[in-house]
Amino acid sequence: MSIATNKKRIKKATPKRGFFLLAFVVNLCLFSIGLLGFLAHFANLPQAVFQLAAIFSFYTFFLALLMLLFGLIFKKWSWVLWNVLSIIFLIPLFSLNFKIIPAPKKTPNLTVVNWNVAQLKLTQNGLLDIHNQLLPLNADVVCLQEFGIAESWQQHQQNIEKIKQIFGFEHVAFFKAPHNVFGLLVMSNFPIVNQTEIFLPNNHMNGAVAVTVLAYNKKLLLINTHLHSFQNQNLTGSFFKKAEITMQNQQEETNKIKTFLAQQNSDYIIITGDFNATPGSWVYQELAKSYFDAFLHAGQGFGFTFNSVLVAFRIDYQFCLKSLIPVDFHEISNSL
Repeated sequence: MSIATNKKRIKKATPKRGFFLLAFVVNLCLFSIGLLGFLAHFANLPQAVFQLAAIFSFYTFFLALLMLLFGLIFKKWSWVLWNVLSIIFLIPLFSLNFKIIPAPKKTPNLTVVNWNVAQLKLTQNGLLDIHNQLLPLNADVVCLQEFGIAESWQQHQQNIEKIKQIFGFEHVAFFKAPHNVFGLLVMSNFPIVNQTEIFLPNNHMNGAVAVTVLAYNKKLLLINTHLHSFQNQNLTGSFFKKAEITMQNQQEETNKIKTFLAQQNSDYIIITGDFNATPGSWVYQELAKSYFDAFLHAGQGFGFTFNSVLVAFRIDYQFCLKSLIPVDFHEISNSL
């Protein structure tokens, strides 16, 4: 008599199996982010899930390269395939943050500087620090966001004169909501012949304003903007909820700017400011349809404008109507 027994093989968890399982999850995430970011870019989808993928696409690109290397080392050809596809999806978004070949440098006849001063040192000395950083740039027009001074803005004209005295510009336009300390500032060596608020909320430091500058007998329409921030203190809920609300607000604000511009009849338009949106965002894609991105046409290297210890993003831009040709572009390091 024979007795048949079934022996079940028990697979023991090992560090190697754990590593491969983790790698599988990472590869799946990278592929998903790459695909969603690709769709956000080419289909121009405003939904938050696509936009979040686009925001982190730059870092996903480097992680996909790393996982591709691991796939080659361990001969995991499925990893290689997944990450090659991820990289293909992410290349268009990566190229909006990095430019290898510089444009031929030419002498510009108009220099515009954009800077979010982020409420830096709201004292007389702080303003002088800002002035000292701007002075070597020899700018014709300067656009500042989140600008303010310690004095009460009830004395509006007196403070305008103070700004002229400190910064040395003859023509100044400052905009802020009644309950805000900080606002949007435009300073110009050329006459400002008109100034308009596009939107200027009372409870946030975001906004958009338009000034018309008369330069070389031509009228230049210049938009200075600061779109809704992810760090807005008035938002509550989870990160994804805050992100969704922020993106909705940015889309509404962008549409207000587009509506305003559609009503204008100007051959020369520059839109500059802190957009709080990466190049993969719906905001960027909407504006890039009709306007040159100055960095892509005249910049070189990484175009990061927000730098911290762990991350860097490109969220500040200078767009111009295609009748204007950017001939030079570079980021200025901030020592304050």
